[in-house]
Amino acid sequence: SFCTLLITPSPLSTYILTMTDLSFFVSMAKSSKGKATAQVIREALSSPSVFVFGELLDVPSVAELKGDPECGAAYELLTIFGHDTYLSYHARKDELGELTTEQAHKLKQLTIISLSTRSRNLKYEYLMRELHVSDIRELEDIVIEAITNDLIKGKLDQAAGCIEIHDAIGRDVKKDDIECMLTVLDGWYQTSSAMITKLDDMIAEGKNVAISSRKHDDTIREKISNQIKKHIPESSGIELSATDLAQLVDDAHGKRREGR
Repeated sequence: SFCTLLITPSPLSTYILTMTDLSFFVSMAKSSKGKATAQVIREALSSPSVFVFGELLDVPSVAELKGDPECGAAYELLTIFGHDTYLSYHARKDELGELTTEQAHKLKQLTIISLSTRSRNLKYEYLMRELHVSDIRELEDIVIEAITNDLIKGKLDQAAGCIEIHDAIGRDVKKDDIECMLTVLDGWYQTSSAMITKLDDMIAEGKNVAISSRKHDDTIREKISNQIKKHIPESSGIELSATDLAQLVDDAHGKRREGR
């Protein structure tokens, strides 16, 4: 069977909502230290409406947890939820501890968003490996939940065993990736500028050809007009109005073009 699932409203509404809810945890983190901050992080990771974590990572009391023997795991989990994938967590599972069911499902949904930047058509087998899921129904439930949460827009093709992603919300950007993003954007800008210059040149060339063509037509029309006048002697008594002469010129010019 073929199942199509579309999200309404757009992922932008989810981004606005998640930023609003994140501000609550940011405020809590700013007024806490140590274990209390770690608890705020874990609550944010469990929240059903928070899917971006950049502002929370920027809170000084959160940054202080990095490398902390007792609370450092909470900080590391936050960075994974911010911009990494479920495989990144699974590789450090013994170090970081077990996720709750809600946290695991959220991280798997966030992973789908990241994977959609590599390909818009994600096969079930590929997703099952990346998410450490062994059951197709469980995988489809995760995808449906991501669609319901407005994290992605797309369709589930059960017959082909794939998910076609049309759109997705953005995830937090690693600071190390900013330079790469700037390079990509600069390349896009250079390509776009070159294309615009080429289009401008083509437009200018088209205008010049059109002007040249009009001038050529005017020259031909003038020659035809002179030939018509030359072959109508004054003694014939035939008088052509400007309109009649223009019509004769048009007819003659048209036949001349057809004969080329």
